[in-house]
Amino acid sequence: MEPFYKYERVILVDDNYIDNIIHQKIILSTQFAKEVSIFESASLALKFLKQIEFKTEPPLVIFLDIRMPEIDGYGFLSELRNLQNISITQLKIYVLSSSLDPLDRKKIEKNPFAETFISKPLTAQILKQL
Repeated sequence: MEPFYKYERVILVDDNYIDNIIHQKIILSTQFAKEVSIFESASLALKFLKQIEFKTEPPLVIFLDIRMPEIDGYGFLSELRNLQNISITQLKIYVLSSSLDPLDRKKIEKNPFAETFISKPLTAQILKQL
């Protein structure tokens, strides 16, 4: 019998290789998701999202870092508005960051695409609450 997974796929968008590996292991070991796709840049994640057919794909969960080179987490959230194939109801975006800046938390709370701000590291206990 195949285990029950809460989600089919989770996307990690973070430029930190070690964080991605640790978070992937936690997501898979807790059966939070069946598959984890890792993107070390926001631009690669956006390119991937442009190719998804959201009418037939199951909902996606995205864990998004704020501080990244090239395009940061805010830029990623802003670019999502420009994607024609995206339905906000099919995305759950959790900002997963080590930022201690209270302004970051406030900006994320006001963003319609972001569910909530989570302080790194991601843990099994946090995943159970989502």
